[in-house]
Amino acid sequence: MKILIVSPVYYPAWQYGGLASIVYNLSNELSKLDNRVTIYTTDALDKDLRQKVREVKGNPEVHLFKNINNTLAWKRIFTPIGMPLSLRQTIMDFDIVHMFDYRNSCNIISYYYSNKFRIPFVISPLGAINEYYSKKRLKEIYDEFYGHKLLEQASRIIEQSNGIKADYIKIGINLGKITALPNGIDIPNFDALPSFGTFRERFHLGNKQKVLLYLGRLDAVKGLGILLEAYKDVLEMFSNTKLVIVGPDTGYLQELRRQATILGVDKDLMILGPLTGDDKFAAYVDADMYILPSWLEEFGLAPLEAFASGTRVIVTERCGVAEWMKNEFDFIIPYDAKKLKDAIITTLSLEKLDENQRKFRYHYIKTNFSWQTTASKLQEIYKNVIYEKNCI
Repeated sequence: MKILIVSPVYYPAWQYGGLASIVYNLSNELSKLDNRVTIYTTDALDKDLRQKVREVKGNPEVHLFKNINNTLAWKRIFTPIGMPLSLRQTIMDFDIVHMFDYRNSCNIISYYYSNKFRIPFVISPLGAINEYYSKKRLKEIYDEFYGHKLLEQASRIIEQSNGIKADYIKIGINLGKITALPNGIDIPNFDALPSFGTFRERFHLGNKQKVLLYLGRLDAVKGLGILLEAYKDVLEMFSNTKLVIVGPDTGYLQELRRQATILGVDKDLMILGPLTGDDKFAAYVDADMYILPSWLEEFGLAPLEAFASGTRVIVTERCGVAEWMKNEFDFIIPYDAKKLKDAIITTLSLEKLDENQRKFRYHYIKTNFSWQTTASKLQEIYKNVIYEKNCI
């Protein structure tokens, strides 16, 4: 198959969140299945920098279109110069188009030309149809003029869990076209995971200190507010704990520090920037637990990475990944500060996982959440969509 993948961001734009990683890994695995994969994306890299390379030959073949303004791109307003002309010239070369994310101009452009030239398309909104609370009016305008039409006319809507279906019911989308497909994850070989103590030594944390780890974007939707509330109560019982928050700031850092000061936990809190690669896995390995207390989370890769690293995991039931790990995660709790505190205190009383338990967790994730497995299932979705389109 000749597949066009459209995404506003791509490798190595890690600071935009998990989207870059998802598209990068899926496109690579799809290319290994004898597909010809082309990626249309923008030059967004991070808050201050753009990607310099404009085109990468090979399979996947990558075309990066320059944003008019990088500051706007960081605010998720993407303006890819040249993408409309390029799509108009090339869209007929593809068997199917796969759009990622939801409210962005790349989707508007690819939706227009896919419809115009009758190329079937699927979309992975990654939970983004929820209006949440920021830019609510702008989201309503987008949905009215483009978003809902795009969803209605997509051959398939691919989400990472079934929990998001209630949002589609509200806007009248046929649930029969929605397919749940979990993300894959990319982790080192078990024997190549960083040694215990690497992260602690780097950041001057004692081996006897209990480390509570959050790793993800610094965003109100991630539930960091209730994490701080729970941590305040935990400190009264376990003074030797350190809450470590790792990840890029999306505008919430100042409020996070303010809340920590009000609650009196600011001196026991360590806030780091984003960590990637071995540095990220060193944090998982050294943590006594990983916590994702999200108010809204379509999926969540970090809990799976932590689980595979042999670390105990606490998530809220609002995290889509909980659907796939009901019997495996240590705690799946309601979105509630008291419930979170109780889960943390219980986890602190448990022994560290032994070698056999850690290996079981690692192999469970490798077996059930590999990118190869996800890409194979996605390829079957593509084939069914193309077949259905040809039968019309």
